[in-house]
Amino acid sequence: GGGSTTKFEPVKGRPEIDFIAVGGQSNAAGGGDFIDSSLVVHADPEMAFRYQNDTIVYINDNQNFTKTSVSLWPSFARTYNIITGRKICIVNRVAGGSTQVAAATSCAGLPAGNTWDTTGDRVQRTLDTLNLAATVLYRMGYSPKFKGILWVQGESDGQAISPSFGSCIDSAAYHAAFQTM
Repeated sequence: GGGSTTKFEPVKGRPEIDFIAVGGQSNAAGGGDFIDSSLVVHADPEMAFRYQNDTIVYINDNQNFTKTSVSLWPSFARTYNIITGRKICIVNRVAGGSTQVAAATSCAGLPAGNTWDTTGDRVQRTLDTLNLAATVLYRMGYSPKFKGILWVQGESDGQAISPSFGSCIDSAAYHAAFQTM
């Protein structure tokens, strides 16, 4: 990639906040239908945030979804906070209809370039977004600490592996592309 990277190190004297990347296909946005609104989980607004449009906002449900949909990220953030006792910021970098293997895009009938493979720019865009999120967190007075990536990917690639879609790729190609990423 051509973008810059930042070393995410805690800064002495500032409160730490953990941040994680969420990436992959549209399922990584965390949306799901619900029937019983009592199942909606709310995160502590002082402990759980998300990066959105160059700002940090409290994480809440129904973010970017319809009124009949919930996100898994408030529940994840709440559980993370309960287990670790630490603040968390979710940095969501989802690419709907993307593939892990570039060759799977044509087989699945998807636009070329919408891939996490080395021929696409999804990985670099995610790194750039993480850098921006860390900068915003720092400007807010936090010491951001990068904790990792939650990855939700494979539907389009799985279809491309399937004989019913022509077996354009095999599982070894998916594994190799994932490891390279």
